[in-house]
Amino acid sequence: LEVSAVSSALSTLAGFESTLTAEQAKVCIASCEQCIKACEPHASHHKICKDTLESCKELLAACKAFVG
Repeated sequence: LEVSAVSSALSTLAGFESTLTAEQAKVCIASCEQCIKACEPHASHHKICKDTLESCKELLAACKAFVG
């Protein structure tokens, strides 16, 4: 749920072309990294964990693009 909240904020800021977009992307990166760490041990046992892990990895890459 945290990833959803921070990525929504990132999307909003990017849409506004805010000067805070890169800073929010850093928060999103941290959130994705926490999510990935939490999901990895369970990904082979639970489909939702596998799906979430894959989504967070994709989002992590996108967030890194905002940071440069």
